[in-house]
Amino acid sequence: MPNEGASPAEPVTAGKPQDVSGTPAPQPAANVVSGSVQALRDLRRELTEDDLKNPGVVKLILDRLDAALTRCAGLETYRERFHEADKEVAVLSERTRSRTALDIAWGGGVAVGAMCVGLAPGLWSGMPTWAGPVVLAVGIALIALGVTVRAALR
Repeated sequence: MPNEGASPAEPVTAGKPQDVSGTPAPQPAANVVSGSVQALRDLRRELTEDDLKNPGVVKLILDRLDAALTRCAGLETYRERFHEADKEVAVLSERTRSRTALDIAWGGGVAVGAMCVGLAPGLWSGMPTWAGPVVLAVGIALIALGVTVRAALR
């Protein structure tokens, strides 16, 4: 007996791959043609004058032509929508780049301005008496410039 080593609970399928549970593994479908009539898949494609005189053949050809034209029209609108979306993505990515540059300018201006405002009291009592007020004025100006840039972003 060829299945002497197999237990009765485990089915054996000769020549077919099996998964862990012992059932045959699913096989991919051969020659699957998407969107076409399977019965006509292997049909001869050459048509003679006699074939074209048959109204059924003409109707079938016209049906296929209508289906192809409908699909083509649908793909044309898809292509137009793709190009519109592609343009929109390009515009938005350019806006993002300029917005990022303005965000960096805002952050840098506010950071340096705050640093100047914080440094000003230490320079107020220093040797040049003008250094404290000038650094304070520069700091306030940088903070105001940063806030103005931020307001321009909105």
